[in-house]
Formats: sequence, C-alpha cells, structure tokens
Amino acid sequence: MTNNHYYSFNLEGIHFVFLSFEFYETSPAQIQHSMYLWLDNDLRIANDDKHRKIWPWIVVLTDKPIYCTVEENNCRELYSLRQHWDELFNSYKVNLVLSGNKGYYER
Repeated sequence: MTNNHYYSFNLEGIHFVFLSFEFYETSPAQIQHSMYLWLDNDLRIANDDKHRKIWPWIVVLTDKPIYCTVEENNCRELYSLRQHWDELFNSYKVNLVLSGNKGYYER
C-alpha cells in the first residue's frame, strides 16, 4: 500500500490498479519517479503469464483522465502525461483505463 495515492489489488479475475494523477501532478520529481517505477513493477508482475492465467484482465482506475477528445482545456490538462503513461499501459497490455473527474463518455 502506498498511502492510498496509488495501489493495486486482485478481485474476480481482474488486477485493478488505482493511480491518483492529482497526487502525481503535485508531487516532487522524486515521488513522481517512484510512482512510475512502482507502476512499471506492478504491471510487469501482473502481465506475467502465471498471473494472467489467474487475473486475465488489467484495469487501471484514475482520478483524472489522460485520454480525452473533448475540446475543453480542463479536459486536456493531463495530456502532457499521456505518452508517459500510455507507453506503460500498452507495453503491459492493460485492457481498460477508467477515469473520473469529467462527465464525458468516450471509447
């Protein structure tokens, strides 16, 4: 557990990861780096063949979106982070990213 700002758990065939991008944005570079390394390690383990057999889905939950096509500045405030996190999500075959804080449905 990481003080509830980012953590993961397994439930019913799903490996859930929660990330607080609000915490990430307001943290010093050292903490941001630690969070990124934690996520890289967590997803690497979750994507291992042994783990994927037990928990075949990886779902990331975030408090703010990094994916957004709505033409509003406040919806794209984290776009600069998109590539940074998107590379991890793709390389570890994350199945679904669900984000809060905005009232838009996109896929």
